Amino acid sequence: MSTENTIKEKFILTITANTVISTDSRFDINNLGLGDYYKTLDVKFENSNGEIITRNYNKGERKNSNQTLPRLAFQIFEKEIVNLSAEEKEMFPVCKYNPDSELKHGIYSSVASFKRYRNSIEYMKYSYGEGRLFVIYCWNLFSTIIFVQECLKRFGQEGDKFILTYRDKDSIESEENTIEATVQEELEKPIKEYRNPYSRKLIESKNIIFRGAPGTGKTYLAKQIAADIISDGYYDNYELLSDEQKQQIEFVQFHPSYDYSDFVESDYEGKYFLYIKYRWKVYLYYDTRE
Repeated sequence: MSTENTIKEKFILTITANTVISTDSRFDINNLGLGDYYKTLDVKFENSNGEIITRNYNKGERKNSNQTLPRLAFQIFEKEIVNLSAEEKEMFPVCKYNPDSELKHGIYSSVASFKRYRNSIEYMKYSYGEGRLFVIYCWNLFSTIIFVQECLKRFGQEGDKFILTYRDKDSIESEENTIEATVQEELEKPIKEYRNPYSRKLIESKNIIFRGAPGTGKTYLAKQIAADIISDGYYDNYELLSDEQKQQIEFVQFHPSYDYSDFVESDYEGKYFLYIKYRWKVYLYYDTRE
């Protein structure tokens, strides 16, 4: 009989603010890359009173995936994470696979801002509020253990814990995981859905020039495009962007005597989207940071 048909042993991993313990003797907090070889069976949060909370799945959300654990952490501590400052979100620890690897950090407000930090498909999105997002690094089953533990340290009560049930993957699931990663990478490449037709044109060309008499809507249109791109198509209203998202946009108005060389020598480092108003023209520049 094939070993693929045998019932695989279940393992329980418990995360508290101070400890990470698994019933699997192979588990090693200093080698979280092992998470590539395991499949999630169940995730739950148990508070200090013994109350169990599970993930409130959104429509279409895949159940018991590698993203269920961090999504449940976001669900439990959503208000506390929202109230973090921009700097605290940026420096929030997420993953360190082993003692010699880099510490991956950051809670981002869009896929675009995440990719400025790390141009990778290894991320997860958590939706909250009216179309707002949290985006963090996420890949294998164990990749967000440090993130979840940090949430417990900062926001949890003594006795709170997350409980992850998992098992070894079989060969078919391992192959499916490889295929899924390839498909996901391809899905990142296609055209995204934006609200404004000029948004895609700007991303492809990196710059657009609108010309016309004052009062014809150039500035209004530029703000729509900026909001559309920065929010990944969620908004085309600049005022709905978060403070962190607005920091990625710079609006500049030049005096007619301003020379082009003055602009070239200016410092707009760190700006993702630059809007320049000059005479009867509006210049839009988009930097992918890739």
